[in-house]
Amino acid sequence: MVACGLNHQFVSIYLPETGETLQSFIHGFDLQQSLLLLDGLYPWSRKPLPQKFWVQIRCNHGFYNLQVQLLEIDGYAGGELITVKAIETELSHNRRWDPRVYFDTRQGPSVELQLDHEPVIKAYTSNLSRRGALLAIYGKNVKPSLAHKLSIEGVYQFNDHFQLTLDAVVKQSHFLRQPCCQTHIRLQFCPMKEDAQAQLDTFIHALTVPLGSNTSERIQVPKFALA
Repeated sequence: MVACGLNHQFVSIYLPETGETLQSFIHGFDLQQSLLLLDGLYPWSRKPLPQKFWVQIRCNHGFYNLQVQLLEIDGYAGGELITVKAIETELSHNRRWDPRVYFDTRQGPSVELQLDHEPVIKAYTSNLSRRGALLAIYGKNVKPSLAHKLSIEGVYQFNDHFQLTLDAVVKQSHFLRQPCCQTHIRLQFCPMKEDAQAQLDTFIHALTVPLGSNTSERIQVPKFALA
């Protein structure tokens, strides 16, 4: 911790209410008072910061996560200095803030996608978090249909009794020919209603581990079935 402060190390900032991940670096610290002096956040939309958020510092043993309380923002727009107080700490080997579950080929929740002027396309979830998903579409190159598409709606069939219709931003798409022809689509979910988010969170937490566990990030679910 001292070395990170002395080296003005870059840190990751996580705002749990919105899921945003920002960047900053350490200007200084006071170990006796558990205080950190951070640079302005990037990219920061100038929205008010929550009173509590997380700071992640890379260290030799993994990632040092600190839940901090906002004390003061000083300076001018674009040149802020942010004083926070650490109120909770944990050591993790997982850099991700949100739990993520991985599925074997064609074993994840199926997704029905409606692209422009095309029949409904069936995709399979390769990995899933509360903020987004990686989908795989087999046998057809749909990347050209996504070239100018900023968002996409999908019906996610989690099991026989639970499905959600979610809007998502298309972050990335790739067409692969090996081991078989498939299109991978990386999505970031648009803000959803509280009850839908709660259902998705419950589903994910039933299959993975919470933030801060030293368990490996990748969790295989060999067969998808959840009553």
